[in-house]
Parts: sequence; C-alpha cells; structure tokens
Amino acid sequence: MLLLVISTLLGIVASSPTHPKARNFIYIVPDGYGVASQVLARDYQAILHGHGHALRPNSPQLGADPLVIGTVRTQASDTLTTDSAASATAFACGVKTYNGAVGVDDDGVPVASVLEAAHLSGFKTGLVVTTRISHATPACYASHVLDRGAENDIAAQEIGYSHPLGNVVDLLLGGGRRHFLPTSEGGRRGDGVNLID
Repeated sequence: MLLLVISTLLGIVASSPTHPKARNFIYIVPDGYGVASQVLARDYQAILHGHGHALRPNSPQLGADPLVIGTVRTQASDTLTTDSAASATAFACGVKTYNGAVGVDDDGVPVASVLEAAHLSGFKTGLVVTTRISHATPACYASHVLDRGAENDIAAQEIGYSHPLGNVVDLLLGGGRRHFLPTSEGGRRGDGVNLID
C-alpha cells in the first residue's frame, strides 16, 4: 500500500534566500517498506543492470534514495510486533499506542494528526491509497477509533460525517466503497446511511 498525504503547506520549511518556503508537501508512506526493503530493491536493481554479484558498495541508487530524509520508530505500546494501525498512529500523530488503535492513545483518547493540523491551518489535504481508504494506515490521518476493524466508523469520519472537526480531507482516492454504502445498496453499513450521497 502507498499512502500520499497531499497538502499545500505554506511555511512548512523555514524560509531563507537559499531555501524558500515550501508551497506543497507530499508525504509518502510505503506501508511495510523499511531500510531492509530498500537495500533489497537496490541490490535487485544492480543485478538487473548487469552489476553481477558485486552488489555493495556498487549498487545503483534508487529513485527513492534522495527522498528519504529520516526514519521513525513506530513500535506499538503493547507488543514487540507492531501492526499498521499503531505504526500509522505514530507516523500521523506522533504518539505510540496499542495495536489496532486508529488515531487514539493508549487510553482511547483521540490524538491530532498532521493532516488535521494542516486542515486547521487552512490548507488543502488529501489521502490517496492503493487499498481501502478506510484501512488502518490512511485512517490514522483522518479518523479516531478504538479498533481498526471499525471501518464503517472510519469511513464516516474520513468524509466528515461524524468527525469531531467536520470534514478535514478535501480529496479521498482509494477502495472500500462497501464501507460507504448501506447493506440495502450492496455495502456493509447496517445503519442505512449512504455516505456517498
């Protein structure tokens, strides 16, 4: 899965004569992709380009290499094996939490995300994914639920239907239509609400 949070975040970078303020910011989260994956991809590229078995230090640079500006620890608060809900909450909100938590802390209290902060500052925001838009990773940027399985509640919050701040996302692209439609229209919403309407 790839998550893009697209914001026109003016002033996110300190302005100077050599570094003007950023006008746009694209935040990419390749879910499950870490340093080991990047090394493997680099070595694979070396083999494809005929560098033989002398992989390192002669491996070619990946297109993504210059884009990586840091890393973050996304460990869950309750276990050594972290799921995407807890790790995305760490990414999006800067708070460690239990596996399954979406945008809430260990006590279940909602915590603000970087996307919500951008929206409250007057910027346009978006989530673009290659999975369900209500999946745990994108959900942590625009919703707050105790359990990642509550995708109907996540969908409602992502469009502002039940989000405490109203609509905080200007653009949503991804799958998961079933969580926006009532069961009477082929969806999974037992409350009868058609969120697409």
